[in-house]
Amino acid sequence: MAIIVKKHYLLTKIFVVVILSQFFMSNSLFENSNYYSSTEDITDELLEESVTNYFQDSSQNELVITHSVPKEIIENTKHISRHEVKATKTYTSSFSVGDTKNFYVDEGGNTISFRIAEAQVIAVSDHAYYFVEVDMINEYGKNSVNNLITSEKSIFESKIYPIEHNFFGDMEGNLGNIGDGRLIILHTYLPSDYAGYFWGINEHTQEELNAQGYSYLKSNEWEMIFIGGIADYTDTLAHEFQHLIHYNHDQDEMRWFDEGCAVFSEYITGRMPGDYDGVSYWSENYFKEQSDDSLIYWNYYSEGNRDVRIDYGGAYLFVFYIYEQFGADIIRKFVNDTRPVQESINDELKDKGETFNDFFYNWQVALLIDRPDLANGTFGFTDITFTIEPISKTYTELSSTIDVPYYGFYTFEINLLNRFMDVRITNNEKRRLGVVTLYFSKDDTLVDYEIYETTEEKFYVEPEKSVKKILFCLAYVDEDYPTIYGDPFGLGPQASVLVETLEHFKLRLDKPVISFDGRTLLVSDLDIVFYNQTEIYNANGADFVTLILTGDKGIYYYNLTFNEEKYGGWGSEILLKSVKGGLYSFSFNAKTADFSGTRVQNNIEYKPPIPVWIWVGGGLVLVAIIGIVGFLLSRR
Repeated sequence: MAIIVKKHYLLTKIFVVVILSQFFMSNSLFENSNYYSSTEDITDELLEESVTNYFQDSSQNELVITHSVPKEIIENTKHISRHEVKATKTYTSSFSVGDTKNFYVDEGGNTISFRIAEAQVIAVSDHAYYFVEVDMINEYGKNSVNNLITSEKSIFESKIYPIEHNFFGDMEGNLGNIGDGRLIILHTYLPSDYAGYFWGINEHTQEELNAQGYSYLKSNEWEMIFIGGIADYTDTLAHEFQHLIHYNHDQDEMRWFDEGCAVFSEYITGRMPGDYDGVSYWSENYFKEQSDDSLIYWNYYSEGNRDVRIDYGGAYLFVFYIYEQFGADIIRKFVNDTRPVQESINDELKDKGETFNDFFYNWQVALLIDRPDLANGTFGFTDITFTIEPISKTYTELSSTIDVPYYGFYTFEINLLNRFMDVRITNNEKRRLGVVTLYFSKDDTLVDYEIYETTEEKFYVEPEKSVKKILFCLAYVDEDYPTIYGDPFGLGPQASVLVETLEHFKLRLDKPVISFDGRTLLVSDLDIVFYNQTEIYNANGADFVTLILTGDKGIYYYNLTFNEEKYGGWGSEILLKSVKGGLYSFSFNAKTADFSGTRVQNNIEYKPPIPVWIWVGGGLVLVAIIGIVGFLLSRR
C-alpha cells in the first residue's frame, strides 16, 4: 500500500514545481524505514502563510542554508508573467564515473532550506548522469548501488526517456539547455515524506535568481531530478521527468493538467508490468468515491477535508480521457501550448461545434457508465475499466442542500422502485449548472440520457414511467470553459443547490403562503404551473383546485378560488369551526382536463373552542355540587 503526505514550498517567479510521486515497494534491495518504505510525496507552494526560520541538524549536512519567507513576498509572487526567467548560461563540462560534485538538496520543513550533499557518478548513459550521495554509497555498499543504478539506467534509456520525449516533448523545451545536455539523476537522503522531486529553480542560473531578489533559492544550474534514497524508483523517475519536460515547455502550466500528465507518464512507461490495470492508486482509492471535487482547483491544504489525492486521481483520468479521445499527439501539442490547457482543448473542439464543457460532460458520463460502445466511444474508456461511485444514493425520498463544485460534479443515484418521482433542483444562487442525467430501466439498461446547461432558478428531472433509476451529475461551470478565479489552490468556487424528490405529476403547485391563527386557515399566492412552465389560471384550463385536510378524525375538502387581488392567485380563507380538534396535514390538488398535481404541506394542530352549552352546563353542575356539599356540612 502506498502512503501519501504533504510538503509546502514558495511559489516564486520561477514557478516552483515540486512533485508528488507514487511508487509501490516490491522486493527492494534494501530495507530502511526512514527512506525506503513505500511512500508517495506531495509538495506544494506556500501561498497563504508566513514561515519562520528552521534549522535542521543532520550528520550528513556539511552546511544548512535557511531563509524565512515573509508573507509579503509570497503574496507578491503569486501571479507573474510566463517565462519571465529564462536560462541563458550553457555548460560544456561533463562527468565521468567516479567524479564527485556537491549539490544543494532541499531539507524539507516549512522554510526554504538547503543542505549541501556530496555525490558521486555511478553511471553515465546517453541522456543522464546517475549520482548517488557518498554517504549512501558507504551505507549500502558499492556493489549493491552499482547493480541498482545499472538497472535504472537501462529503464530510463529504453523506456522513460524515449516514450516521454515522444508524448510530451524534448527535455530542453522553450527554456533551452542548462548543463551539458544530459540530465542529472541524484539519489540522495530526502525527508521521509519524499519519494522524489523536481524543482524548477535548477533550470535557471544562480545569477538570474540573485538578480531578481531570490538569492536564498539555491540553483544547481542543471537539468536534474532528485530521488529519495535507493529504492523502487521507476514510477518516481517517470513522474518527475514529465514535470521537468512540462516545466521547460510551459512554466505556468495549469497544475491539474501537469499533475495529470505526470501520473499518466507512469502508465505509458509501463508501471509494474503484469500487475497494473492502468487505473492509478489515487483514482481507485480516492477519486472513485469522492468525485465531488474540483478538477481545476488543486486542494493542497485539505480544505473541507478534501484529500489532495482525490485531485491526482481525477486529473489522471481526465488526461487519460484526452489521450483516448484525441490520440497521443494531442498531449504533446497541449504541453507545448503556453495557454491554459482548457483554452487549448476548447480551440481543438471548435471545428466539431463543441466546447471544453461538452468534453467535460462526456467525461462525466464515461466515468458513470464506462460504455465505449455508445456515442462513438465518448461514453467510456477503451484501455481501462473504471466507474465512479455516486456521492449520494437514495430511494425516492430526498431533500438535500449541496455545494456543487466548480468543474467537479456531485452525483446522485435515485432508485424510484414502483413509484413515479420527479427530481426538482433549486439553483439558490442562479449559477450556470451543467446537468448530466442518465435514465435506467428496472434491469439497469440505459434507456435515455440528457446533457444540458441551465441558469434557471428551478428545473426538473422528469423520468418516464418505465424509468426505475436515475443517475445525474451537477457541475458548476462557466460558459464554454473554466477560468481560475484568484488562488488556484483549494476547493474553488461552489454553487448552492437544493435537490428534492417529489411525486411525478405534470402540474406543479408552488409557493403557497399559509397562515393559521388557531381558527382560520388562510391560503394565498398558490401558483399552478404546467411542466412546460406555463402558469395556470381558472380562465385557461384548471378545472378545480382543492385543499385537503387529513387527520385522525376524517378528511375535509375545501375548494380554492382564483382571486389575484385578494389572494395573489389561488387561495381561500377557511374557518375551522366545523372541524374537530386534532393534528392535520394538508395538501393541494389541482385538476385540468388531462393532468393533476399534488403538493403536501406542513402539519397544523387545531383546537376548537369549547361550546357555550358546555360552559353553562358545567357551571350548573358545579353550583349543584357546591350546594349539596354545603347542605351536608350544615347537617353535621
